[in-house]
Amino acid sequence: MKKQQAFTLIELMVVVAIIGGIIAIALPAYRNYMTTAEVQGAFSELSAATLTAEMLISEPDPKIAAGTITLADVGLNATTKNCSSMAVSLAVAADSTIICTMISHDPAVNGSIMVWTRHYLAPGASTGTTANGYVYKANEWTCFANIPAQYRGKCNQ
Repeated sequence: MKKQQAFTLIELMVVVAIIGGIIAIALPAYRNYMTTAEVQGAFSELSAATLTAEMLISEPDPKIAAGTITLADVGLNATTKNCSSMAVSLAVAADSTIICTMISHDPAVNGSIMVWTRHYLAPGASTGTTANGYVYKANEWTCFANIPAQYRGKCNQ
């Protein structure tokens, strides 16, 4: 009679336990990586829009005075892969903002707001301070997002 060669139940259970342990370690790291990538995607989209907005403000574009600047004027769509909604408000002699409501698989980030603000300072003033203590220069863009610190990256200076 031939001897059967197969895995025993114990051997299979050990393999399943090892795979389960690897997944338990890797899954949280993967989720953090994905959330960070989503936040940085939103950051990049808005960061690029600030360059166009700055150009419109410095020209200045007649649409700014009329209050008719649109998302398309700064190179944004109403929704993107990383933002469920966006808004823009530009001014020559006041603060300007670009706002994104973020999309994420992480409930701590999904629906959070990322705001880029161009700080206007009256002539003669050299610096100002944000609510969280960041000292900015005239016409400097800063980013703020109400998300957990581990995902903020360059935002929330």
